[in-house]
Amino acid sequence: MEIESTSSPDISVVDIKKQHHLRAILNKAYFTTAFTISAVAKYIHISIPSATSYINELVEIGWLIEAEVKATASGRRPSIFKLNPTKKDFLIIDINTRTTTVYIVDLTHNVRAKKEIELAISHEEYPLLLLEEVNVLISEFGKPWAIGFSSPGLIDKKKEENLTYTNHNVLGMSLTQWMNEQTGVKSYLINDTRASLLGEYHFGSVKKKENVILLNLDWGVGLGILANGSIVEGSDGFSGELGHIQIKPDGKLCHCGKIGCLDTIASASSILATVIEGLKNGEQSLLQQKVEPVTIDHIIWAVKKGDSFAISVVNNAANELGKGLAVVIHLLNPHTIIIDGILSNMGDLITSAIQQAINKYCINDFKKGLDIVVSPFGDLSKVYGTASYVFDKMISR
Repeated sequence: MEIESTSSPDISVVDIKKQHHLRAILNKAYFTTAFTISAVAKYIHISIPSATSYINELVEIGWLIEAEVKATASGRRPSIFKLNPTKKDFLIIDINTRTTTVYIVDLTHNVRAKKEIELAISHEEYPLLLLEEVNVLISEFGKPWAIGFSSPGLIDKKKEENLTYTNHNVLGMSLTQWMNEQTGVKSYLINDTRASLLGEYHFGSVKKKENVILLNLDWGVGLGILANGSIVEGSDGFSGELGHIQIKPDGKLCHCGKIGCLDTIASASSILATVIEGLKNGEQSLLQQKVEPVTIDHIIWAVKKGDSFAISVVNNAANELGKGLAVVIHLLNPHTIIIDGILSNMGDLITSAIQQAINKYCINDFKKGLDIVVSPFGDLSKVYGTASYVFDKMISR
């Protein structure tokens, strides 16, 4: 048998309870490396014989395999189990402002394949062009268990529809509905910053922590919030739009239609625009040596080289970012801030700049014990988080 949803009116209470326990075991297996029968019995509050029976069934249908372990001092090998990585694959699609990256990921979080596509999020024919790439991957690796999208923008958590990038909708359907119809594969969508926070929470630097904010410094500025051990979504799923709080009332026009948003000052897009404008106005910089168009990677390189102009632009952005973060810190009192996104590639240089800004704008008591760290996963935190979101959706169906 497979772990699948059923609409049969004849399903018994015993069957429902059994399905619940099987899903709980799979959930534990997904978020841990390996486990014993006794650990499962304790986790779902059932007897050892019942846990043994359920695990044996999951082994028989291929969801679990027995892990190889060394013999103990008594010569006996404990029975330890883990998810079978070959049972199912996810197709994870990381949508970025300028590119789209597609991953094939197995149940044990191994990336089996990765392909970066020069496909910008705002392309008018985004769904059609993406479908071509998805079909190529499906023909090569087989049909995945499910497709997961992570994307910037306002994601309606009920409809799983991107309200910011409406070009992703096709014939009145959301991108996930349309992709499901075209491929026959169940598809889900999650905001990219929230996906990164899920990845960090389940597998990364903030496991078992309860009050964390994740600052996504990419082409826009996003915020993921973990409060008292729960990820905050808001009533519609829109929480965390830090990039659209007003910092400069007399500032630049933001793409959202408001003036002086943090996105217009502290995002990778705004930093790149500021640097290009400065170079045109004759600012002295190592970047003047670049004959090709200056990119954000060039700016990160210049900052690491100690380029005064590039550092000054980044420090100014970090200072304005500190004003917005101070509000968040005073409201939520986190003990850790994780930095991810393309600007996190600056490493300690970006964290120290943000720390200085926080020191300037935060009350002292809020700064005590506050850690600012760069994500150890980089883009993979989004991939792992999206996969875990999809896994939860699939076994809960």
